[in-house]
Amino acid sequence: MWGALKTLVTKDPHEGDRVLTVVIFALMAATDTDSATARLTEPGGYAHATGILFLLLALAALAVLIREVLWQGGRSVARWTRSDTTNVIMVGALGAAILLLNARLPGVPTVERTSGFLIAALYLALAVTFAAMRRRTLRALTA
Repeated sequence: MWGALKTLVTKDPHEGDRVLTVVIFALMAATDTDSATARLTEPGGYAHATGILFLLLALAALAVLIREVLWQGGRSVARWTRSDTTNVIMVGALGAAILLLNARLPGVPTVERTSGFLIAALYLALAVTFAAMRRRTLRALTA
């Protein structure tokens, strides 16, 4: 099993990571209230199983996102393209929208608000990372 997972992660990002991303989101969907994982939270079960599974899957999704951003930023096109601008604007706008909505919505519990701020920070960091990686790649290609 680990060999298959390693193959998925180390292949070309357009092959393995996309498949792995689908698997991760499918497993996240399995943490829904009707799933077998959620039944672990019943009395007598392990109360934190769903949260731990969600955290592990979120970390795996984060690893895939970071790898995709670094791959996109390091591609060997020798100029800043429209898709580069679109990537920065869309990811940055998504992070800003999450941040603003999270700050303005009333009655959100502290745990959910904190999670929202962390997700917003993640998207903003991904936008900055992509732009920095792309600029570094362009400098190296034109030097």
